[in-house]
Amino acid sequence: MQDHTDGKIASHSRLQCFVQKHSITGLVRAYNKGQLQHLCSAYGVKWNSKTNKKDMALRLVEIICECRCIPHTARIIQ
Repeated sequence: MQDHTDGKIASHSRLQCFVQKHSITGLVRAYNKGQLQHLCSAYGVKWNSKTNKKDMALRLVEIICECRCIPHTARIIQ
């Protein structure tokens, strides 16, 4: 499903609901490392090649709950 809303608000809302329901464990299980890296980039979360999935998910959960949309939509690979 394509999200054409400004700031990918619809996708962000779905991700917020997912995080509220499944938390860090859900992100770790649902996404591979590359996908988490793309999400981190889209939300402005710093990571490097040594950052593990759990650490990325922990940082993502914090920022996803704080944001109103995906702040860096240009970094999302279509």
